[in-house]
Amino acid sequence: MGMRKVIFIMIVLCRVGHAQSIDLETAWQRIKCYAPSIAGADAAILAQEGMREQVGLLINPVLEVVGDNLGVGRPTEDVEPPTTTFSLSQTLELGGKRGARCRLASSEKCVAYWDAQIERADIYLALLLAFIDVRTAQEKWCIATKRLEVTEKITLVAKKQVENGKLSPIYEKRARIEMMAQSLAVREAFSLYEQAKIGLASMWGSKCPDFESVDFELYGFVAPPCESELLGCFYQTADFKKAQQIVSSASENISLQRANAIPDVTVLAGYRHFYDSRTGAFLAGVGIPIPLFNRNQGSVKSACAGLNQAKNAFEDVVRLGEEGISVTYARLASAYEESELMYRGIWKEAAETVQLTESGYNKGKFEYLDLLDAQKMLFEIQERYLDILYEYHQSRAELARISGMQI
Repeated sequence: MGMRKVIFIMIVLCRVGHAQSIDLETAWQRIKCYAPSIAGADAAILAQEGMREQVGLLINPVLEVVGDNLGVGRPTEDVEPPTTTFSLSQTLELGGKRGARCRLASSEKCVAYWDAQIERADIYLALLLAFIDVRTAQEKWCIATKRLEVTEKITLVAKKQVENGKLSPIYEKRARIEMMAQSLAVREAFSLYEQAKIGLASMWGSKCPDFESVDFELYGFVAPPCESELLGCFYQTADFKKAQQIVSSASENISLQRANAIPDVTVLAGYRHFYDSRTGAFLAGVGIPIPLFNRNQGSVKSACAGLNQAKNAFEDVVRLGEEGISVTYARLASAYEESELMYRGIWKEAAETVQLTESGYNKGKFEYLDLLDAQKMLFEIQERYLDILYEYHQSRAELARISGMQI
């Protein structure tokens, strides 16, 4: 009675759970409000905006006040009279350094933007996979529960036939063993279902799920689109755009480092006051560094190497993306074909076989083992069908992430 009470409570929870389900959009909104990684990616964009603003500012002028020989009371031929010099200097950047810095900062801001889009896409994929896990675990639990119910019915029938002398007591014992084994299977399936729900709820920072089921169409499947369409969509994904932008940033960095090799000019204007004669004079000057040793050649070399590295990384992104689409597409196509075969052929045939076997068993045309074997075959096919659907939805979600196409 204790085991039946547990199973009854589980069934009630399962039925109540359908009234307390959560859909994908609600879960996604929760994650967007919570996920620290999304907030961090958005903060990186703001940081790059601040950097872009900073590098576009002009260099501040320098105001300088210098006093010479201030302690001299009486100047002589060897000691000059006290003077005070006021000067204002300004560095003028040449070679387009400021524009190059701004272009590089703008390019890096675009990289941060695509990083944020990639982070969102990755989290959404993780959410979708978690939904698939929960829905599959939920269905496996329901199948295990139904299998237990059928096993209990067969055990009761076997018990009656043993009492009537139609079956050996060994059949009743085997049925009880099967029922106890299936009871453990129900407990295990329920435990996996609860663990999947906890894993899903943890994605938005909740330690305890506030839902009993998820709203996801597990048994629905459609034919995948053409592989060429997916490859075409890949070139518009955030991953491709980011890799492309990194190459652009590396190219802008070369322009900046080459501009930094051009010396800047510092102009100076000032006024010098002579205390002994109470007169003054204006000053003017120009300072130009001589690029004798440091021509920024090391930074230019490093920037060129960075461009080659970015180009190689871009080629890797394209190669891995195209390869990922091909491999995942093959998985999806295979899962779709198996789903079609299972749904339209094997599953229906197995269900009809069980119905005919059960009808014949009730009429005494089949033995107990025939009915048990038919029931086992149907549940095994259902579980196999569920595994195929799981593979289908998982590969479909991954393919949508890689290609950027809603399929």
